[in-house]
Amino acid sequence: MDGIRDDRGDTPERILEAATELFGARGFARTTIREIAERARANSALIYYYFGSKNGLLDALLGGMRTAVQGNLERSLATASGPREKLEQFIRLQVELLRRRSPLLRILLRGVLNQNDAAGGGVGQGVGTTLRCG
Repeated sequence: MDGIRDDRGDTPERILEAATELFGARGFARTTIREIAERARANSALIYYYFGSKNGLLDALLGGMRTAVQGNLERSLATASGPREKLEQFIRLQVELLRRRSPLLRILLRGVLNQNDAAGGGVGQGVGTTLRCG
């Protein structure tokens, strides 16, 4: 890894968790790579190694959410019997997902609602891209 050691193997997950917490609490624009690295107990160079940039990190978070939503939809379609039951199950699964990932929901809402934020446009555009490409 070009002289950067990652002995624990769980570094990408720790980075994603730290970024979710910090982006949710402070916003994307106000959170630095250094703060994410400190919270994740990782070298900041590993963030660039795994995600390429702070925007790449956000893309990974949004991609994970998109994957979870798609999984919920597939599960609902496969297991519930009628259209109403499928919709009700999907909504229940989505509510549970949003409860578990409430900091990510704050990131999404901030990005969509705060287009004037220095990176808010980027978050809002990322959300739009994620929803359209899902």
